[in-house]
Parts: sequence; structure tokens; C-alpha cells
Amino acid sequence: MSEHRRKPPQPQGGGRAAARRGQSGSSSGRRAAPRGVTGSPSDSYGSVPYGSGGEERSYGGRAEARRAAQRSAGGRRRAAEPSRGGRRAAPGGPTGPGRGRGRAADPDKRRLIDYPRAGKYGWQRWLPSWKLVSGLCLGFFGSLVAVAGIGYAMVGVPTEENAAALSQNNVYYWADGTQMVASGSGQNRQNVTIDRIPKAMRNAVISAENKTFYKDSGVDPMGIARALANMARGGDTQGGSTITQQFVKNTYLSQDQTITRKFKEMFISIKVGTKLSKDQILQGYLNTSYYGRGAYGIQAAAQTYYGKEAKDLTPSECAFLAALLKGPTYFDPAGNESIDPSASADKNLKRSKERWSWILQQMRNDKKLSDADYQKAISKYPTPQERKASKGMSGQIGYLADTAKKYVLNNSDITEKQFDQGGYQIKTTFEKDKVEALTKAVKKVEKEKLDPEKRELDKHVQFGAASVKPKDGAIVALYGGAGYNNGHFNNNADTSGVPVGSTWKPFVLAAAMEYGTYRSDGVGVSPLSKYNGNDDLKVRKPDGTYYLRKDNSIFRQQNESDHPWGYISLRKAMEQSVNTPFVQLGVDVGMARVREVAKRSGILDQSMVQELNPSFALGTSTPSAIRMADAYATFAASGKQAAPYSVTSVKFNGQEVPASRSRGSRRRCPRTWRTTSRTSWRTSSRTVRVRTPCPWAVRRPARPVRRTRTSRPGSSVTPSSCRPRSRCSVRTPRAPSCSP
Repeated sequence: MSEHRRKPPQPQGGGRAAARRGQSGSSSGRRAAPRGVTGSPSDSYGSVPYGSGGEERSYGGRAEARRAAQRSAGGRRRAAEPSRGGRRAAPGGPTGPGRGRGRAADPDKRRLIDYPRAGKYGWQRWLPSWKLVSGLCLGFFGSLVAVAGIGYAMVGVPTEENAAALSQNNVYYWADGTQMVASGSGQNRQNVTIDRIPKAMRNAVISAENKTFYKDSGVDPMGIARALANMARGGDTQGGSTITQQFVKNTYLSQDQTITRKFKEMFISIKVGTKLSKDQILQGYLNTSYYGRGAYGIQAAAQTYYGKEAKDLTPSECAFLAALLKGPTYFDPAGNESIDPSASADKNLKRSKERWSWILQQMRNDKKLSDADYQKAISKYPTPQERKASKGMSGQIGYLADTAKKYVLNNSDITEKQFDQGGYQIKTTFEKDKVEALTKAVKKVEKEKLDPEKRELDKHVQFGAASVKPKDGAIVALYGGAGYNNGHFNNNADTSGVPVGSTWKPFVLAAAMEYGTYRSDGVGVSPLSKYNGNDDLKVRKPDGTYYLRKDNSIFRQQNESDHPWGYISLRKAMEQSVNTPFVQLGVDVGMARVREVAKRSGILDQSMVQELNPSFALGTSTPSAIRMADAYATFAASGKQAAPYSVTSVKFNGQEVPASRSRGSRRRCPRTWRTTSRTSWRTSSRTVRVRTPCPWAVRRPARPVRRTRTSRPGSSVTPSSCRPRSRCSVRTPRAPSCSP
């Protein structure tokens, strides 16, 4: 027998058959559970040496063995759960050296920030714990406290007042560089102590500006947040400061609207609140605040608006002055239309009354004003006195400075408050000899044409005039009225609202020369063309019908006299200011085209009436004398229009101030100009006119100058062929009302 078939030696005890018999003998009649399924140590192979005599556990039956097997399987599954990341449990248990992707991390190793959260699944894994949220909040507020502490330590209270609190002048210069006038003698301010400020004034300011003034620490966090939000949006930051903060801004800081200045203001206010008493802060605020009309401080405001000492102000007057602190440009009843057209006298008066009554009501609600005193104060609005002329502002100087100031404010980022604080040097376009010549010409016409002793209406005539250089736009002369020193504060040269009358007729003729009429098929009309100049003329529409009045009767245009002119040339009608030819010519050309020519000549669209009826040709629009002079300069420049301006440079303490680029399409001021000019004179009830004898065709930019054709073939009329004839006359404008 070969060696590989040789049987191994049999163990003692009878061999395999004996083992089978021993195994079957240990059963109680049912088959025993397979070895190892119960998970007990005795069931595992190798746990007890074979034949060591260890006693096997006997089971009561198959059901019990099945339950034991299920318990064993469940235990194995639970042991494998910590390694869910993989498909198979790692050998050796949770801490074994498995190779699967779901190998469990060391449970003893914890992250500093448990996010996403370990041991959580689904949406719970991304939900931060309360510990994490609490820690972040504490860290954030702790950082804020640290930043605030550092800022508080680094920012100190300035030892000197800011430059705005120093006394300075604004100096205006003529075009040749010589000084015209220095406005005032520095700021109009006189400080007073708290005992000389009426209690009603203190209460009015606190009720209107900062009700918690005597309780707060000097800053308003919510107000600062609102101010920063408005600053980020480019809006107004007013209302975001306490009285303490406004005092700090007026006294120690600039007026710049920046986040840096706002934070400095906050920290300085906190320190000032710890060093000064509330009464000292309130006294400083009332002495440094701007009340309009160049008045700084309550004492100057009381003298400017009511001609009395601050201590003599009534509660009603105190409420009025407190209303000015919100913005004197828009709450001064005298109006500030030269700064903002929306700040008219009527609108300002309405705003002032509303704010004044509201402040009195707040004082009553805060128990700062008794019912009896409230009824007395609210019974009558305390109308302030009119503006007074400043030193050196007599004659035409006041109007020149007013025009230059308006131009600076409208073409730069300088506010009225900053401008009135002084320190600016303004070089203007005004020429002294031309201003004097224009004033002399107005006085001559006034003397020749007006006789107040014989004619009652002549007592109410006011003059306004302007002179503008063609091709440049520089305003070289103005006549604004009788002068500030004579109580006339309205600048007639830069005031709209008065119909210009017959000075509008050149635009009608220019439109006819440019576009022709509906009969000429676009061919320009000659100034030698003839129209019916008789009085009481029926105005014919292009369709052959006549214009009617509101009562359906035929509209008839009137002249200044009943002189029978018959058919006269347009040039003759222009010289004699005959109305009827230009009304019919305007209808034939089209009033829309007349309006377009006027606009391209320099007339502002908002100053022209919207209803284009026959009367539009006779000057029912209301541009200022400056704009009319600029439009006439367009004719003199052969159709080249230049926007009018009055300032060539602005300096602050010797440093050039740039013009603002965010104010629409206004251009920088040119530095050179020519000497020729055209002048437009206006009055409130009558019109002083300097007629252009031959208005030229107005052309668009980049278009050649059009030569105007005459009714005779082969001939033409050009500007050089017009004889330089002009005259001044005074007339009462008649603008008949009619409806198409």
C-alpha cells in the first residue's frame, strides 16, 4: 500500500464511530444545535481542547436553539454598527484595522468646532448646537466691546475748535481780479451763557431734537445705525445724532458725511458727556448751530429774525427758531429759491408753520408748556422780519454776489451752511464798467418812459436786465433792482414768473426762417415776407378755419394801437412791435417749432408755457432776463448757443475747489470771453426791450448756417445785410386768452 493512502493513527476512545456515538448519546432525542452557533465560549472551535472533558451545554429543543442563534446574530450586528460608513464591518471590531471607507474615527478625539455635527444624520447634522451659537454670540459681542474700547482710548477730545467756528469772510472778485466785496465781517455770532437763553428755547430744542437729552449718555445707537444706513444709500443723515453729537460736530469736527467722522463724533460725544454738564453741552449747541441768513447761534438768530435779544424771545418765537434747525433753507418763510426752486416763500411758509405748531405740541406733551401758555403761543404765527442788506451789499453788488453764490451752490458740492461759514474766494465774470453802463442805461429808460406822479401804474414798475457774451455765455453785467439798501431783495435779473412779451417775437421769426410755413414746403421765410398787420385780426388755422374763444365767438388778435398797418414786412413788424403778423406767422410755422427754436437758443423748458395757443407767439412764457439775454446771444453768434455762467473759479483758503460732476450736464466755467453782448430787459408789469433788428436762423450743432430765401428768386438775406437798428421802448403786455 502506498504511503498517501495510509490511514492516520486513530485517537484513543474508539475513533470516529465512538465519537459519533458519544455525540448522539448526549442528545435528548432531538438534534443539537450546530457547534458554534450559540456564540458561547464552549461552542467555538479551539476554545476548549478536544477531549479535555469540558461539558457541553444542552438545549431543550430546536426552538430554544433558534432563539439563541437570533440573539447571537443581533449581538454581532450591534457590534458592527459603529462602522456604518462601509459595506462590511472591519475585522477585529470597531477598532480593528479595517480597510473600508466607513472606518470609524477615534471616539476620544473631538473637534474644536463640532460643525457639521458628528454622530448626527440628515438635517440634524447641519443644525448648530446651542453651545456653538452661544459661543459665536459671545465672541461677536466681545469683539464689539474690544473695538469700542480701543476706539474710545484712541480718540481724544480736540483742544481747539474746528475751522468752521473761526470768523471768516467770502471775498468776491471782478473779472479783472480786483476785489468786488467781502461779504460780512466773519460769522454773525455772539455767544451767550445758558442763563441768557430762555427756558422755552431750551425746552423747544429738546422736545424737537432729543427728548432723552438729560438721560442719555450722549449717543443714540439706533440713530447712528439709521444715519449709517442713510449714508450708505447716499441719503440725508439728519436725525441720527443727539444734541451732544451735533454740538461735537459743530465745535470740533468738519461737516463731511463720512463713516470715519461719524465714529469720531460718537466717541468724542461719549467723552464730552463725561466731562461737561448737560447745560454746558446745550449752551454750546445753541451757540454754534446755524439758523440761516448767515446767523450762527441763538443770539444772532434772535437779532436777525426778530431784532431782539435772545433772553426776550417768547415761547412762540422759540418754537419758530427751533424749527429752523431742521434746515433753514427750507424753513425760512422768506424763501430761498436762488438755492433750490422748491424752497419758495409759499412752500417754506407752509413747512415752517407745520414744524412750528408741531414743536409747540411736543412741548405741551412733554409737560414743558402749560395749556394756557400753549394756547397763547399757538394763537398767532410769529412772522419774522424781512431780510436786511449786509454791509457792502448796496447798489447792484448784492445782486451780483447773490447770482455768483447761487451758481457756486448749484455747480459744486458746497452746501449753503459751509458757504456761509466763509473762507471762499470767488472770481466772477462781472465787469465793473459794463455793470455801471447797464445801470445807467436802465435809469435813463426809467426816467424817459416812466412818470409815477402822473400814472399810478408806473409806481409798480420794476426793472431787470442782463448782459451775456455770445459764443461764451459769460454774464458780464446785471441789473437786479433798486438795491438791497433800498429794501428790494428780489433779484429781477434772475427771477422767472413774469411774461417776456414781445421780446419773444424773434423766436417766431427765427423758426419761420429755419423751417418755413406749411405753405412753403419747408423753404425758409424771408424777413421781407409780408403779413397783415391790421388790428383786430382773425387768426386762421392751417385747415382754413379760425380760432374761437371759449364762447365759440371768433378770436381776434389786438395790436397795441389801432393804426392801419396793412400788409407789412416781418422786419417792419419786428421794428414796430406789431402783434398780428407774428401771431399768424407762429400759427403758420407751428408753435411746437417755435418752442423748439427757443429751447435750442437757451430758454429753459420749464419756463415755457405748455399750452401752445396763438398767444404763445406774443411771449406768455416766463424765462429770466439772464436766459433771454443768453438766447439773444445765440442769434449774435449765428446760432451757436453757450450756457450762461457767472463764476470762473472758487478757492477755499487759497486752494482750488473743483466743480461738481454730479450736477447734471453743467460744464466747467471757461476762462476767456469776448466783448460783444446782447441785453434783455424786463419789468414786472411792463417790458423794457432791446430788439434785435434781424434775428438770424437758429441752427442745430454740426449743421451749416442756412441762408434764408426771399420771395424773389435768386436773392437772399444774410445777417450781414441787416442794418444795425434797435431801440428801447416800454409797453404794457397784452396776452389775450383764447382756446383753439
